[in-house]
Amino acid sequence: MGKAQKDKKRKGRTDPTGLNGGVVGANGTSAEDRQQVVLPILKKLRSLEADDRAWAATALSNFVLDANIRKQLLAGGVVDGLLVLLTDVKAEVAVEAAGALRNLAISGGSDVSGEILRKNGLSSLLALIPKISGWIAAELEGKPAETDVDKFNRKAAFLLAEQVIALLWMMGEEFDSAVKTITTANVFPFLLDLLNPPYEIPYKVVQVAGQCLNTLTEENDACYPIFQSTPDYAERLASISSGTVEKYNSWDENRIIVRVLAANVLYNVREAFPAESSGRAQVFSSSLAAVSVCLDYDLAAASQQAVELAHAVDSTPAPTPKKGQDVDLKGMVTKESERLSLLESHLGTLQLVLELLANMYSEDLQEEGGEEWEDADEAEGDDDDDEAAKLMEGDAGVFEESAPGISSMEEDLTSQNPSTSSLLFSPELITKVIRLCASAPPTASPAASKFVAQVGEVQLRALGCANNMFAAAGKEWYEVNAADVLQFWAGLFEIAHAAAARGAGFGAELVEAAVNTMWTLSRVVDGFKVFSIRPTADQVNALVQTGASSQSAESLRVKVVGVLGILGKLQGQVDLNKAIGVFLMTTISTSNSPEIIAEALNAMYDIYADKEFDYDTPVFVQGGFLEKLKALYPSLRAKAKGVDKRKLRAVRERVDEALLNLRAFIQYKEKERR
Repeated sequence: MGKAQKDKKRKGRTDPTGLNGGVVGANGTSAEDRQQVVLPILKKLRSLEADDRAWAATALSNFVLDANIRKQLLAGGVVDGLLVLLTDVKAEVAVEAAGALRNLAISGGSDVSGEILRKNGLSSLLALIPKISGWIAAELEGKPAETDVDKFNRKAAFLLAEQVIALLWMMGEEFDSAVKTITTANVFPFLLDLLNPPYEIPYKVVQVAGQCLNTLTEENDACYPIFQSTPDYAERLASISSGTVEKYNSWDENRIIVRVLAANVLYNVREAFPAESSGRAQVFSSSLAAVSVCLDYDLAAASQQAVELAHAVDSTPAPTPKKGQDVDLKGMVTKESERLSLLESHLGTLQLVLELLANMYSEDLQEEGGEEWEDADEAEGDDDDDEAAKLMEGDAGVFEESAPGISSMEEDLTSQNPSTSSLLFSPELITKVIRLCASAPPTASPAASKFVAQVGEVQLRALGCANNMFAAAGKEWYEVNAADVLQFWAGLFEIAHAAAARGAGFGAELVEAAVNTMWTLSRVVDGFKVFSIRPTADQVNALVQTGASSQSAESLRVKVVGVLGILGKLQGQVDLNKAIGVFLMTTISTSNSPEIIAEALNAMYDIYADKEFDYDTPVFVQGGFLEKLKALYPSLRAKAKGVDKRKLRAVRERVDEALLNLRAFIQYKEKERR
């Protein structure tokens, strides 16, 4: 049973800034015309005239949208040509070249970013930073420009900064080597100065600087000395994330994302400060302030607005293109479509917030946890000290749990600031997360398809966050919140049912996330034993049907078996136990998945470990489970041997262990009834 682990964010991370949502500067030039002018434009990159070079770079920014043209441009050496122009004596040429490279990297993805890196483009970009920094400093200080060139350079500085930082960010997202190079290049002070609240920096530049810092600080302890030597940097970020800087508290233009990014950067570098220091406490308090405010976002109202905006967009007639030309995309932009794009960016910010909160639960309350709920469960087993435990320990080794353990918060809190735990487990914060878990995507016209998908992503992130929260909570928390936990348990089935109705793809992901959270809840509650989750017949049947369906992913079926393995141990529900037991036996006998078989076998050992259980005789004995298990052993062994140890060592070891325990279990059950 897995908690939602910390995301490795640099691959496939949501982009709330919108940079990857589209390429800057698309126009309506026809594909045929673009094909004809590509080579002449490449030649113009080397023109002696600065205007020609700038024009060529601008034109290329548009042409990279077309995959075929982009391929032709790359083959023609467009990357080399644009990299040369980054050092052009004319700032306007460098600006256009950087913009073209940015568009090229957005459209071409990691392949293009990799080519830029291989061609030493990172060094060219980094070489621009001191120059840009000097221009911006002069502008902010109000120094009069001495020449027209100086005046233009200052005017171009912010635009060039935006393009260059975006490129650094994209390369950092893709390549760890780029992060290392950038970290040693003294770029951090420049980026952090752009986030200095008193400075009047264009919002887009601040936004991309924050996104770049978020990437560069992630799992990068090499940057810690920067923050340790200049405490003002952390204080600056804390002032933004805590809400002190008013201009970043608004959802207008999605400006609040700067507050979230500041919180993320602070959290990324938290270990730069001693655990008991005021600096570490400030990281959590200010970061959680940003999280809490963003989780107040009215997603229901935004969904309703998106439905209305999408209807308006889809009802607007598309402009008729001239003969031989594509549709002018700029001409199709309306206030409604712009507002819809803004709502989409809001959801990207929500995902970033939930990702941060999930990591707080999974890392800071668990990384040194005492696994209290497991200890409690094991202590109860020790008190029984029955022959089953002796036999299984002697013949097959102590049964190990079939999935990673869940750590509780309580032991770890000895090294945590008390206010951190109280904030993370405040009723208000938990209520906000659970509300987002139930945020079903709206039904809307095609123009809102991206928004609808984003709502699903928010729901998926919220479930992952809730999963980590329930895994991290301690026994006392469960004692106080038993009623709410049981209510959420029922709500998970509603979420899964609604997600299943959406069909394969993202709907299936949501179903699996809901079942994974069921597994966490059932396992923790079973370990603490402060109350019981007593499922309804409909809930058990829904899980059984999901686990038996060939349409369900293997990973989902493993989780279903895990949940049923916990629920099947409840006394006083013989009929439900029978449904679970029959399902497990059927799964063991028919499944070709070693992981599912191992999970089902481990569930059988837990459920039918004692003849005194009220369901053991009517289900296990009268159902002939022991004889069936004995008959299945040879075929199960053959399936286990079919797992390649070299490729799937962990799976093979787990199946081998389950089969070893099966022999001990069979011996024990035979002896138990004598």
